[in-house]
Amino acid sequence: MRTAFLLLLLASLAGCASVKVGTPEAPTVLSMDPGDLSNVHPLEKPPPAIEQLGNAVPQEVKDHTYLFFVNGLDPYYLANFRGQCQYVKTLGYNNSYCGQMSHTELFREKIKLIRKDDARAQIVVIGYSTGANCVRTLANELKDDGVRIDLLVYLGGDTIKDADRSRPEHVGRIL
Repeated sequence: MRTAFLLLLLASLAGCASVKVGTPEAPTVLSMDPGDLSNVHPLEKPPPAIEQLGNAVPQEVKDHTYLFFVNGLDPYYLANFRGQCQYVKTLGYNNSYCGQMSHTELFREKIKLIRKDDARAQIVVIGYSTGANCVRTLANELKDDGVRIDLLVYLGGDTIKDADRSRPEHVGRIL
């Protein structure tokens, strides 16, 4: 327990270093730079059938698919939710973004721009743990903006109840 605490403390202190935004040392909000502890929980290699399914989708479809992963209360990605996003990128879904709950508004603005600029866009929003609450709010805000979501995923959203607010009518499919 003490070792885990010290590891988190050191990681926190390292993250508090003064870095000017826009410099090479400062990762962008939507970057996939591994400045976290996701390697503590490596991903298991999925069965070959999963990779085959991913590779069967034409690249042209993948190029118009936008995935937004919203993490829960796991600021250091110890559960490696970012690794899920990185894996999807290895399958050719290059428009995949992973962020913390605080990035939800940034994702909202990006989704609105995508809908405006890409008529063939498929929007997928995935919330993990408490991030599921954030994507529910995001989905409802996008409904108010008149922006459609193709797939909304509540992954480990234990506090999401079966209610109208959790099933916005402008979402194509909800898991």
